[in-house]
Order: sequence, then C-alpha cells, then structure tokens
Amino acid sequence: MIVAIALRTDTLLLTSVDWDESIYMLSADALLAGQAHYEAVWDNKPPGVHWIYLVAHLAPDPILGVRLLACAAVAAAAAIARSLFIRASGSAKLSWLPALLVMLGSRLHGGIAANTEIFSAPILAGVVLALLAHRPIVAGGLAAAAFWIKCNTAIDVAVVSAVFFAWQRCWRQIPRFLLGCIAVTLACLLPFLANPHPIWNAVIEANMRHTGDRHSLGATVWFALRMVDGQRVLWALAAIGTASMWRQPILILLLAWLAGATAAALAPGQPYEHYFVETTVPLAVLASTVLALATRGQPRLAMLATAITLIVAATPTTELRLPAQTWRSLRSAWQGEPVDGPSEIAQRILEHGHPSSLYVVDIEPVLYHLVGLLPPTKYAFPPFLIDTHFGHVAQIDQSAEIVRVLATRPEWIVRSTNPWHGYATRLADIDSHVAANYRQVAIVAGMELLRLGEK
Repeated sequence: MIVAIALRTDTLLLTSVDWDESIYMLSADALLAGQAHYEAVWDNKPPGVHWIYLVAHLAPDPILGVRLLACAAVAAAAAIARSLFIRASGSAKLSWLPALLVMLGSRLHGGIAANTEIFSAPILAGVVLALLAHRPIVAGGLAAAAFWIKCNTAIDVAVVSAVFFAWQRCWRQIPRFLLGCIAVTLACLLPFLANPHPIWNAVIEANMRHTGDRHSLGATVWFALRMVDGQRVLWALAAIGTASMWRQPILILLLAWLAGATAAALAPGQPYEHYFVETTVPLAVLASTVLALATRGQPRLAMLATAITLIVAATPTTELRLPAQTWRSLRSAWQGEPVDGPSEIAQRILEHGHPSSLYVVDIEPVLYHLVGLLPPTKYAFPPFLIDTHFGHVAQIDQSAEIVRVLATRPEWIVRSTNPWHGYATRLADIDSHVAANYRQVAIVAGMELLRLGEK
C-alpha cells in the first residue's frame, strides 16, 4: 500500500484527472442528497463504481478518499499478482517483480485516474486466484462484482473461466460458479427492484448503443498496436510464453486471461486508451512468469533480465515526472493555492459568494462538486449534450436539453477556450446565448468563467 501511494502521490490532491471521475463523484453526491440512482445524474456505467465513490464520501475530503481507494485497489491487484506468480512459477523468487510491474503499469493508459478499470482489476485477479484455488462460488461472486463496476469485464471472465474449466475438466464447478454470479448480481440489483428501468436503460441499452458506433477494423488494430508498443518488452515476454505453454499448462490460462482482457479493451470499437488498463495485471503476471521460468537456475541472468525489464517497463510511464508533479501539488496545497484548473475556477466562483446555479459546458464536471451544487441537467457528462455519438447513447434531444438548461439562466457558465471541433454544432447554440447574457470574469487554465449579467 505504501509503494502504491508513493507511485501515485502526484494524483492525491488533483480534483479531476478525467471527466469520468467527475460523473462518478456527482452520482455519489446525488445519492447522498437522496436522489434516485440514474435520475439526478445519468451515466452509462454500472452502479458499482458510483457506490465506490459513495464510500469515498466517508473521508473528510471525498476526492482524497477516492484517490486513496484507487491506491488500495492497485495495492490489492499487486498483492494478488504476486500470489498468482508464485502459483504459476512455483517459486517465491522474483515474486516482487509482478507486483511492482502492476503498480508501474497502473499509471499507463490513463490509469492514474480513479476509473472503473483500476477498481475492477484486483477483482478480476481475484477471480483467477479463486478459480485456481477451486472456489467457484467465490470466483463467480467476484466475476459479478467486476461486471457491476465495468461491463466489459464479462469478456475477461468468460474467456478465462472457459479455459480454466476446460483445462481442469472440472465441469461440476460451473453451477457453483454461476450461483456466485447470480447471488452477487441479485444483491446489486436489489436497490432497483421497485423500478428496474433506469438501470436497464443506463447499463444495458445505452451500452449496446455505445458499442454500435464502431471504428473500422484497421483503425482498431492500429490503436491496439500503439497500446502494445507502450509496453513492448512485457508483450514480447508474453509472446515468448506461447512457445512454452504446452510444457507449462498454467501459461495457457494466463495467456487466455491476457487475450480476454485485450478483447474486452477493444470490444467497444472505440479508441479509449484507459480500457487497456485491464491488461495490466495479466500482462505483469505472464511476463514475470515467463522471465522466471526462462532464467530458472541462473540467478545472475535472472537479475540482469529483471533489471532490464523494469527499466524499460518504467520508461514510458509517468514516474519520470512524478517527483516534479508531486512537489508542485504539495507546494500549492501548503501555500493554500489551487492545485489544478478546476480547483482554481471553483475558488474564483466562491469568491463571489456561494453560487445559486452553474452550468459546466465542456470541461471537468467536478466543478459542481467543488462548489457544492448538483448539475442543472441529469446529463452532466458534457459529451451527452454536445457530442453526437453520446447523444445517441443517451437517446436525448441535445438541442432541447441545452435550451432547457439555458432557460434556467444559470448564474455561472464555465466552458473551454479551445473546444474540440466535433462539439461545434451544439456549442454554437450556447455561444449565442452567452453573447447576449453573460460577461467574461476570468480565463483560467484554458477555461472561461462567465457570469450572468456581469457588466
């Protein structure tokens, strides 16, 4: 845990790393305010991640709370990776290597955010460990828990469980595995029994629409190759493992796990880099196992190969910038200054007193949380209102919802000074309203702060 915190210290004070985090936080805020799930803040993610952020509210500062929960998740994934490595290699030597690779790799592919992949990773690793320990009910329960945090994990679980049951020929364990899945699923659905439509619409129907708009096969393959290139040494070791898998059957299971995680990352057909965080644990365990088996009985070669692997594996990560980033955050906090753009914008707004209302157009929605307001629209994730694809996902009339929000005459509007060109159509409607009713108060870190009636 200490190492995990040390490797993520530059994130601890940040208010937001990406927009997904903001929506999870706002969903938790809405639940605490007594609002029904998916009614006050709509999201196409399963409720599990919102509940994790709800737990973070037990901390005096929920944002710091969720950062620490992310550190705990990474530490748990690293510990389980170590256990899996010992089972796979048959030795505790070098067992620290997969653990460290997991903690380093968790910073790649946008993993510094407290997103669904970070929290589902240790649970998926727990599924594999439980299967190997022949505890199918536990494995099934963990599989369902992972699904209700991130739907794509169903692919990981399907592949790795099918390979395990075929490898071990333990078909009689399947009913108990499914029993664990059903039990946890029913527990997760319990809060929605009175009205199941919101969760069906948000988690099932919306994500079916989300995966329907796919990139071409060529674009998907090119994206996958770019992701692999970032950890080429580990992927090379994984490829080498295929040559030994018939002599070491457990390598088949690890390769299946990695293949399932890769398939899950590419399943939506969209180039979302953070989906590849799912490959971190299986890649670390498989690469470390191959390295240990290849250098067994040759301690000097093992240490040299390990050192090279670690150096190359760490190079593309953000560890090289970690000390400077951490120092800047700590210095800002010590001096009582905002640590990032959203916190500075929030401070500027609060200098004028507590705001009566706020509309965040196309920047981090965590601003609502920072100033103590719920959003004026349930579609607080900006793309739901200004991105054509996500408008289709949410099945809403974007123009009508924007008009409705602007008709409430929010006291403050915050937007990007350099919006993405794909948002141009919807932003044009907002621009005309802003020009007639709002004046610019400040520009902070590429964000424009506007106030109603400001002269």
